[in-house]
Amino acid sequence: MVKLTPPLTVDQQIAIAIIPKFTAALSILGSSYIIHHVLRSRTRRRRVYHRVLLGMALMDVVSSFKSFLSTWPNPRGTSWGSVGTTATCSAAGFFGHGSSLAGPLYNGSLTLYYYLTICDRTKWREERLKSLELWLHAVPLLIGWCTAIAGVPLKLYNPIGWTCWIGPLPMGCKQTYEYGYTTCDRGDNSYVYRWAFFHGELWLTFVLTFVGMAFIYRSILGRARM
Repeated sequence: MVKLTPPLTVDQQIAIAIIPKFTAALSILGSSYIIHHVLRSRTRRRRVYHRVLLGMALMDVVSSFKSFLSTWPNPRGTSWGSVGTTATCSAAGFFGHGSSLAGPLYNGSLTLYYYLTICDRTKWREERLKSLELWLHAVPLLIGWCTAIAGVPLKLYNPIGWTCWIGPLPMGCKQTYEYGYTTCDRGDNSYVYRWAFFHGELWLTFVLTFVGMAFIYRSILGRARM
């Protein structure tokens, strides 16, 4: 079994390996419905809003499928239910990272869409929004998948308990940013890369989304008082 800090019991490791399969399955079903809902209608396929929503749903299907796999891609013997290799763990980490980051960034694109169409709706009609659509897709996809690609040669994707993602191998090894040297076989400075490749972008998106929603609320409230 994998050594975690604090260590988990066998029952706890079984639980964190099985529970994500149920939650991920529900997420896949929900996002698959959104994809079907958009693609079956020619009118929805032509709208910028629905195409951005489609991109977000596609990213969620990928990340949820990776979550459904949970411990299966982990190298055999590193966690309960693991049957994979270092290669399968790296692949799972790659696809999980790219989609898990691109998905929330698509939320940022939707926030910008809402802001433009609600707060400045006279200027931003559908035709003008189409000139912006490339960036609404490009920013989430480029940031998500470029950081995912960068993690491969850095050997960042390793088992972290219930899944494979950015982490040191073995867990608990000494990393260069802390000690000036490393005892890690893979994933040196992984905690730094987590912030550089994932958490930093994610929190920035959360802040911008919150600010965008606040402006939208203020705009709607102002109209209601007129």
